[in-house]
Amino acid sequence: MVDRRLLVLVCAVVLVETLFFAALTPLLPELSREFGLSKTGVGVLSGAYPAGGTLGALCGAWLATRAGLRATTAVGMLVLAVCCAGFGLADQVWLLDALRFAQGTGAAIAWTGGLAWLSAEAPPERRGELLGIALGAAVTGALLGPLVGGAARLTGRPVAFASVAALGVVLAVWAARMPAPRPPVRQPLTLMLSALRRANVLSGVWLIALPSLLFGCLAVLGPLSLDAVGVGALGMTVFWVASAAAGAAQSPLLGRWSDRRGRLEPVRAGLVASIAVSLTIPLADTRATLIALVLAASVVYNSFWVPGGALLTEAAESHGLEPGFSFALFNFSWAPAGAIGAIAGGWLADVLGNGSSYLVLAAICGVTLLVITPRRVAIAC
Repeated sequence: MVDRRLLVLVCAVVLVETLFFAALTPLLPELSREFGLSKTGVGVLSGAYPAGGTLGALCGAWLATRAGLRATTAVGMLVLAVCCAGFGLADQVWLLDALRFAQGTGAAIAWTGGLAWLSAEAPPERRGELLGIALGAAVTGALLGPLVGGAARLTGRPVAFASVAALGVVLAVWAARMPAPRPPVRQPLTLMLSALRRANVLSGVWLIALPSLLFGCLAVLGPLSLDAVGVGALGMTVFWVASAAAGAAQSPLLGRWSDRRGRLEPVRAGLVASIAVSLTIPLADTRATLIALVLAASVVYNSFWVPGGALLTEAAESHGLEPGFSFALFNFSWAPAGAIGAIAGGWLADVLGNGSSYLVLAAICGVTLLVITPRRVAIAC
């Protein structure tokens, strides 16, 4: 039985982390105008956060097996909170990029500690459901993030981001005062790398990288497209709140679905929906249609996190990895993919137009769908 306090703590950690992440989205059009950023420049700013997560994944893995999951969670939240406060004060593009990178590092450390802690305490038959609840809280953070971004446009970045940073400090203290989980087992980083030679581990890694790649691109093109058709600050905030609310509702359902019917059944449905919406967005010819399609994309692109996370955790455990390493793989999967999606998506849109980026996303989902054969389903499940 999982301690309810632990579940609430982990949900709060991932909620506040994604709140930091999502707060930037409604600010992108304004920052683009303020600093004269191209779509590529916006992609770099957006992609700096997941790029930092790549470093954070390695740091989190090391801390988890040396200092323990409790300390890893607390340290990650402190780093994230300090950098969030600094982001509110930064007035140069290079400093904004650097602080977003550092935020991503702290976020990956906190996620490694918190989700590994929850996974280690969860009974196997409920792991998908509990991870779904935690990831649903993360999506709730994405729901609240645009409100912070909207507040930053009204009150200024310093006040809005300092207020949220204070929440991160509170959670770091709370984590440090929680009863410690079992002592960590030290494992070499090479064991994590050797796990990547297993097909089931690679399947889990890709199913975490894929939604990060998709949403990394959408997080750049979506706000700029909506701004171009006249969706203002309030409309942008309402839009991303609605998007996150739909995602928060679907995560626990996806967890139960994957527990009962196999990890890859909801993945297939998500891939089909992602291909359809990616091919359709470039054809939108009215503001209402564009809003509806971008909203649909924001939901279906995120449908792989829960089954992918459960699959990756189980595959890593079968290879003998400690939970800290399992979720370091989780972070190492999403972080570079999110950076690539944001930067490459923005660059491709600059060169060939938005439609080319969405076409590439549809092709990636199509190849993934073709690769998921019955034989692979049997291995993964």
